[in-house]
Amino acid sequence: EDVELSEARRVLLADGEVECAVQEDVRLERDGERVRTTVVLTNRRVVFVEAALGFALADVREAKSRSAGFFGRGDTLLDVELRAPFETDAAVSAHATSLALVFCTATLRDRFHEELQQGMRRLALDAAAEAQRAQAALARQAFTTTNAGVSGIMRAQDHLHASVDRAVDSAFSDLETLMAHAKQMVAIAEQLAARDASAQDADDEQQRDELERFKLFGIASPVTRVSHGASFHRELARQLSDFLSEPLRS
Repeated sequence: EDVELSEARRVLLADGEVECAVQEDVRLERDGERVRTTVVLTNRRVVFVEAALGFALADVREAKSRSAGFFGRGDTLLDVELRAPFETDAAVSAHATSLALVFCTATLRDRFHEELQQGMRRLALDAAAEAQRAQAALARQAFTTTNAGVSGIMRAQDHLHASVDRAVDSAFSDLETLMAHAKQMVAIAEQLAARDASAQDADDEQQRDELERFKLFGIASPVTRVSHGASFHRELARQLSDFLSEPLRS
């Protein structure tokens, strides 16, 4: 892709883009041609300044370091294989682009290679976090406010408890009401007995405390055992990774 440069021949960065590594005096080998250039690695792409060209990190399929020459004492290279346009992981194109970066020393090559690998890992984490956010958005689509996921669960619990309290108060108001509500009271009594037997009250209180903590942290749709069932631990780990990645990136 074409790259915009400033008058001082610096890469013009997009919003949210930062430089991660800059390496001068690197030879770019592609299609039998060699160009001496400065390589700039950002959190989104790799740019060759003198050629005013670059590629996105998302387009990198693989990057391997190697040495060329007798007993490995020749050029120190970093081979980069790029995905072809419209290529997917399920359908790998045979027309992918390959290029080589020749560094002055193996130390410089290895340092740039590590930075490139870290950038690719960060990109993969961002993609996973975006997928998690999309999944959470689908789960919240029935709500109308940012905190509806937490508030909705808490309101449902409050509504249930309030309904039970109102039924108990009404049933004991007088004998006629008690008789009228006999069946309902039996059902409520059974429900309360079952709740006591399974320590449901303690679980409800614990869940409310957890929801309050999630709300304070700004997590609008927390992963719960009720909503995610058997995938609870896996989805909770993903959500925590998504939550913790924000301060780590900053």
